[in-house]
Amino acid sequence: MEEKEVVQVPKLAMALSLAQAMMKAAPKNKINPFYKSKYADLDGVWDACREPLSKNGLSVAQFVTTAGPVVTVSTILLHLSGESLRSDLSMKAKDESPQAIGSTITYGRRYGLSAMVGISSEDDDDGNATHNGKTAEVKFITNDQVNFIIDNLLDVNIEISKFLTFMKLDKLDNMPITDYQKAVAAIDAKRLKEKK
Repeated sequence: MEEKEVVQVPKLAMALSLAQAMMKAAPKNKINPFYKSKYADLDGVWDACREPLSKNGLSVAQFVTTAGPVVTVSTILLHLSGESLRSDLSMKAKDESPQAIGSTITYGRRYGLSAMVGISSEDDDDGNATHNGKTAEVKFITNDQVNFIIDNLLDVNIEISKFLTFMKLDKLDNMPITDYQKAVAAIDAKRLKEKK
């Protein structure tokens, strides 16, 4: 997300501060079948911030532009004084199908709104586009594969936390089976490097 303007907005800042003090975290009311995680959908984020914003003279406008598969969601925070902040979030949809574009728009609107008003949101990928009305099923590595990775990480002195960061995971159980070979190859590369 990139800031378009860096301006002094003292009235908006004060109102946003008051609104944020009233906001509660958006409830994680949806389950992402792709990653098997919970997340707050766009309605949940709006429910968490609409009243605190309006009680403090704030409103949000969002609009969308597209260029092929690239979707840009612009989020504008407006204060009744006339002060405003704008932020644009550009993302590339999986393809140019209406489902992929629509999914990306919803995803961008939710993250744009969350970022603008400061509502925490789980880092997820519920924006995965549907294909023929079905979401692709992800298979995760088995417990035996998790144990194999842990044993090999310990064998080559790689910290599990660093390995998780490298693999962009919060825990090994969440590793898609499609990433298993990459994980084993990384460990093997470290083992070969140590032998030299």
